[in-house]
Formats: sequence, C-alpha cells, structure tokens
Amino acid sequence: MTLKERFGHNLSEARHCAGLTQAQLGERVSLAQGHISRLETGFWSPRLGTLVKLADALGVSATDLLDGIE
Repeated sequence: MTLKERFGHNLSEARHCAGLTQAQLGERVSLAQGHISRLETGFWSPRLGTLVKLADALGVSATDLLDGIE
C-alpha cells in the first residue's frame, strides 16, 4: 500500500467512524466531495493545513490519520 493509499484508508475509516458522508466532511473543511474522494482513494495527498483541518473535523489527531505511514 502506498503512502497516499494508506492515508486514504485512514481518512475513510475515521470518516465512517464519525458517521459522516464525504460531502458532509467536505462541508466541514471547505472542500468539495470530489476532493475528499480523491484523498480517500489515494489519488491525492493532503497539504499540511488540510491534514489538520480534516483531523479536527473528524475529532481525531493528525497522527491518527497518518497511522501506519513510515
């Protein structure tokens, strides 16, 4: 699994645990649903500021979203 794919998996899991759709998460962090989808599928990796916003919106730490990435 690539770094982007691992991040995407972690993001998807955290989003599901929070009970949010991609669109709802996107609204919370001012990103389009398509952007969230590309992050979750490993097509894109987030910028640092986006990583922090995503973690805050999901109620997890940025470290949680980076779990398993070395």
